[in-house]
Amino acid sequence: MLNLGISKSFSKWAVILLMLAAMLSLSTANLVFAEEENPPLQGTITDENGQAIQGVELEVNSFNATEGQWDGIHGTAVTDENGHYSMVMDRSYYNNAIMFTVKGIKVVRYIHYSETSFDFQIPAVLERAEGTITLEDIEAPAPGVTVQVISRLKTSKYITLASGITDENGHYSIPYIATEYGQFTTFNANLPEGGNLTDGKTTVPVATSGAFYGYVYTDSNDTLFGAVVELGGKQFVTNASGGFAFFPPLTDDHIKVSAYGYLPFEGTIGSVPMKIVLPVSSYPTVEAIPEREPDANGWYNHDVLVEFKAEDADDSQPLVVDPHKLVQTEGANQIISGTATDSTGLTGYGEVSISLDKTSPTTVAALTPVTPDGGSGWYKQSVGIQLTASDGLSGVASTEYSMDDGSTWLPYAGTLSLDTEGTHHMKYRSTDTADNVESVKSISIPIDRTAPVIQIISPQETDYNVASDIKVRYTLTDHLSGVDLSRTSAKLDGQAVKYGDATPLYTMTLGQHTLTVTSSDGAGNVSSAAVTFRTYTNLTTLEALVTRFTNNGWITAKTAKSLQKQLEKGDLGAFIHEVEKSRNGKGVTKEAVQYLLRDAHSILDSLILLVNQYTQDQSIKRASVAKDLLRELNKGELKDFARTVDKQSDKHITAHAAKSLLVGLEHLLKKGNGNE
Repeated sequence: MLNLGISKSFSKWAVILLMLAAMLSLSTANLVFAEEENPPLQGTITDENGQAIQGVELEVNSFNATEGQWDGIHGTAVTDENGHYSMVMDRSYYNNAIMFTVKGIKVVRYIHYSETSFDFQIPAVLERAEGTITLEDIEAPAPGVTVQVISRLKTSKYITLASGITDENGHYSIPYIATEYGQFTTFNANLPEGGNLTDGKTTVPVATSGAFYGYVYTDSNDTLFGAVVELGGKQFVTNASGGFAFFPPLTDDHIKVSAYGYLPFEGTIGSVPMKIVLPVSSYPTVEAIPEREPDANGWYNHDVLVEFKAEDADDSQPLVVDPHKLVQTEGANQIISGTATDSTGLTGYGEVSISLDKTSPTTVAALTPVTPDGGSGWYKQSVGIQLTASDGLSGVASTEYSMDDGSTWLPYAGTLSLDTEGTHHMKYRSTDTADNVESVKSISIPIDRTAPVIQIISPQETDYNVASDIKVRYTLTDHLSGVDLSRTSAKLDGQAVKYGDATPLYTMTLGQHTLTVTSSDGAGNVSSAAVTFRTYTNLTTLEALVTRFTNNGWITAKTAKSLQKQLEKGDLGAFIHEVEKSRNGKGVTKEAVQYLLRDAHSILDSLILLVNQYTQDQSIKRASVAKDLLRELNKGELKDFARTVDKQSDKHITAHAAKSLLVGLEHLLKKGNGNE
C-alpha cells in the first residue's frame, strides 16, 4: 500500500472542507434559480359558458398544518378583460392554495410551488347544500338562520366557501364549488361543533337561536294550538305544544294573541320563554248562508249571494255584522267569510265554501286523417272523429254528439268511425260538473270512396266497315263529389280524342282498336272504361269509299265511274291497276290512293292467308288446285277464284274448307252498306 504520509487528523479536516465547498456550491445554485427561474403564475378564469371573467382577485397563500394557521399571502393578481392574470409568487412555500371568489362563491385549490399555470372554469352544474332547519321544542321552521358551507383545514380552522339564509320555511339551498380539502355545512359558524348539519341534525336549540319565543296556554293550563300571535307586523300560529317564535330584528315589543273562543291578550313582550294564558270567552257565533243550494254537484254556475247571520249568548247588545257578499269570481272551494263584533269588541267569524264555475267546457274535434286525403275537401277512406273536452274548474261531466241535426243526442264514449259515403254533419257539445252546457259546435265530413261510373255509348264492341265514321260518346255519373271534367279524357289507340268528334275509320288501320275513357271525381277517385272494336273492308266498303272520296273531291267523276264498274265485276286486279295508274294525282289524290290500295290488298291477302292455311292442313288436297287459286287471287280475279273453289269442292278441296272459302268470298262480295 502506498503511504502518502497524510495524518488522520489532516484527512478529517479535508473531508469537512470538501463538504463545506459542496454546500456553498448548492446554495449558490439555488440562489441563481431564485433569481433567474421564478416565472410568474399565469392563467385564465372563465364562467360556465367559457366566457372570460374580468376583475377576479386572486391570491396565493400557504397553510401551516403544524401551527394550524395561514403563513401569509405570497402573491396576488386581478384578471383583465380577457379573464387572464399573471402573478409573481413566493415559491419558497410548499403547501400553497390559490383562492378567489366568483359569483359570491369562494374557490380554493391546492397549487404546487413549482406550478407556472392555473386555469379555472366555473362548473356548469354546481354542488348544492340543501336542507331544512327547525327550532327544537317549538317544532317550527327556523327562518333567518345563517348557513355556511365550509372547508375545514384543521379542527379549528376553516374557509367559508358559500353561505345562505334559511327562508320562511327554514329551508336553505346553497350552491358551492368543492375543494380538495373536503367541506361540510354548518349553521351560525360561531356555534359549537354541534352545529354541523352533516350529522343529520336539522334543529336549532331555541335558546341559542336568538328568537323571542314562548307558549300559549288556556286558563285550564292546556297548551293552545292554533292561536294567532302577532308581533312587529308578523304572525305566528302556535303549534301543537302551543309554542311560538319570532326572529330578529324585532321592530316592536307589543304582542297580541288571539284564538277563537278565548279572550284576546295584549301586552309587552317579556323574558323568554314567555307564558301567555287566554281565558275562555264567548265570541259571537256567525253563520254564512248562501242564497240558494248549489246548482249542480256542489257547484254554482252563476253568481251567488252570501248572507251572514250572527248571535251572541253573552251579549244582548246589537252585533255589528258584515253585509252580504256577492260571489262573482270563479273558483273551487272559495272561502267566503264574514264577521260579527259584540259590544265588548269580541269578533266572531263565520265562513262557507263556495265553488263557482260560470264557464262552459270547450270541446275540440280531431279527425283522422287530419286533412282530407282527397280533392276539394273530400275524404276517400273511413274517418275517425275524436272529441276532446276540457274544463278548467268543475271538470267535464259528459260529451255528446248528434248525427241528425240535433234531433237525437248520443253520449260520446270514444273515437267514432265514419265508414259510409256521403256528407256527414255532426253536432257536438259538452257539459261540465256545474251543469254549464257548451254551445253546440258542428263539423262536416264528406266521404267519397267511389270513382265515377263510365258508360261508353260509342263505339260499341263490334265490327265496323272502314267506310263509316264513329263518334266518341260516353256518360259519366258520380253522385257525391261530382265528376271532374278537367281530369276526364278519352284515348283511341293511345291518341287523345274529344267527346263527340267523328273519326273516319278509313284513317285507321284495319283490325282491332281500343277506346279508353278515364275520369276522376272531385275527391280524386279515378276509374277507367274501355271498349274494343274491329274495322274491316270488302267490295261493298270499297264501293262506299270510292263514292265518299268522289264527294270529297279526291276522285274525279270519270275515274270513279270506271272504278265502280270494276268493283261490280269483282275484278280487284283491274281496280288495283287503275288506282296505281292514278298514283301521280291523275284522277285520284294520293290520300285516296293510299286507302283504296290498302283495302283492296287486304281483301286479297285475307283469302291468300286462308288458302295457305288449308294447303298446309291438307284441306286443299292437290297442290295444282292451290296454285290455281293463288294465281287467281294474285290477279285479283275473284269470280274465277269462286268458280274454282265451287268446282273442286268435295274433290280436291274438303267440303268444310270449300264452304269456308266461299263464305268468306260471299262476305267480301256482299253488296250494300252498313256494319256486318
